Amino acid sequence: MSNLPPAEDNHLIGRLCHCRRGPLPQTSECENGVWHISNTPLEGIFCQDVQVVAVTYKNQEEWTVTVQRQTALLQTVSGRIQDLVRRSQVEERVEWQEINWQPKNIPFTENPGPIGDAAALESEQPVDFTELFLSDELIQNIVEQTNLYADQCIQAMGDTSQHARCHAWKPVTVSEMKTFMGLLFLTGIIRKPKLEMYWSTDDMLATPYFNKVMPRNRFEIIWTYLHFNDNTTRPDNCTDRLYKIRPVLDHLVSKFREMYQPKSNICIDEGMFLWRGRLAFRVYNPQKPIKYGVKSYILCDSETGYCFNMKPYCGESATLGDTVVSLLDRLAGHGYRLFMDNLYNSVRLCERLLDVKTHACGTIRKNRGEPPVIRDVRNADLRIGETIMRHNGNVMVLAWRDKQTVKMVTTFHQNNMERTESVIKSWTSQEYASGGEKSATENTPTATENTPRAPYKTDPTNRLNVSFAVHELVRILPTPKKQNPTRGCRVCVRNGLRKETSFYCKKSIGIHSDASLISGRAGVPEIMASIPLQRNSLGCYTMHILRAMQQHVS
Repeated sequence: MSNLPPAEDNHLIGRLCHCRRGPLPQTSECENGVWHISNTPLEGIFCQDVQVVAVTYKNQEEWTVTVQRQTALLQTVSGRIQDLVRRSQVEERVEWQEINWQPKNIPFTENPGPIGDAAALESEQPVDFTELFLSDELIQNIVEQTNLYADQCIQAMGDTSQHARCHAWKPVTVSEMKTFMGLLFLTGIIRKPKLEMYWSTDDMLATPYFNKVMPRNRFEIIWTYLHFNDNTTRPDNCTDRLYKIRPVLDHLVSKFREMYQPKSNICIDEGMFLWRGRLAFRVYNPQKPIKYGVKSYILCDSETGYCFNMKPYCGESATLGDTVVSLLDRLAGHGYRLFMDNLYNSVRLCERLLDVKTHACGTIRKNRGEPPVIRDVRNADLRIGETIMRHNGNVMVLAWRDKQTVKMVTTFHQNNMERTESVIKSWTSQEYASGGEKSATENTPTATENTPRAPYKTDPTNRLNVSFAVHELVRILPTPKKQNPTRGCRVCVRNGLRKETSFYCKKSIGIHSDASLISGRAGVPEIMASIPLQRNSLGCYTMHILRAMQQHVS
């Protein structure tokens, strides 16, 4: 019979299981590997450690949980229960507060920038920077493994035809392998549907550089026997799904870490390597530009985008917290600020990162350790711009209402909201070519002010910048087929945006005199050629024509 947690931890057990709290049994029976536990909601804990055979309810106050497991492993089950109880005791003692929040001050103690061989490199040639990562050591290892794999394959073939391509094989050299890899990189820039087309002699399809540096048959036979690890040395109990590329992957990732020291702000997210073939750990993520492929957890510098560390996902059962800590590597303990999305963030992970002197920030999902007042908040509970904050001394969790309620967790921000200037420059300002300084008209906001959001179903005149502000905007009349017609906005198009507007200019002011564009067309009346062309909308130009024709007739 296993030792159960003491009676004073009863409520903690019930809390962990998300069940109604109940009394802990004083005794339990274990016969032939079957453990009968009465009057306690422990099934939530045992689901991960033992198989739940049956749950028998006598009434609302009494029930029996029957689990099946080897008798020798019951002590392990009890140890896991006690570990969960100890964690819950810590959580139970934590009190979430609303005032007196002061984040911990962890100074940043690193000097960011290139380090090692990258810092000592004085060349500006791209090939020199490439060789920092694709070193001669890596190329030499690929050459050795490719030659070894070719010999193994040729020996395994036995007697083959004298015309078989394998008889044309000769060991590859380091310089030849570099040429081969260079051509591989070039095929990613010059896209063709078939590999053979790169060596085509057709004038319309030819790429002469490929023929100059390597024959097609030589390229294909190297491609056939390209290998990175020895299959004969793989242990029988090896579960590494990346064994065949492990030397190359480990070498590149180690070079990523050796060549650069990230700045204080770093981030972790998933990246996808495109692959649509057969693969046991291929994933599908509809939220990524590359939806099918191999997913990797990547740690990058937030400012430069430099990939510092990465870990491909191969279907292993490692927790996200362990993955995050392993990606930090040598960055832990130096005061970095780690930004993550709600897939990773939790209150417990933030506290774990604080233990290694690393701040964390990002959005958070429901039931990730946040207090109930944050977990259960709804959109109707907050006004737009209103926030709710709680902290436990180490971590601050808040809910902020915009269009929807946004929940986030942080360990280094203060509890205040500040208005910041928009990243996109206000398109109500004008930069004059003569002085180079930004100025605006009287009714136009200054360059440092945020452009106000247009009210519902209105289009203020100050949306048209500079002299276009004198235009009088009227709504486009509805048609039998379209009750709320819209047209492309001239101002938005000029600023690189594709927006629709339901207004057009009512006045005919010739700001852009492009009459020559009209008078040059055949069949256009002279009266129309005298009308200045307004480009802000087609409706504006049509109104000008109709008015001019009416005046001419009258």
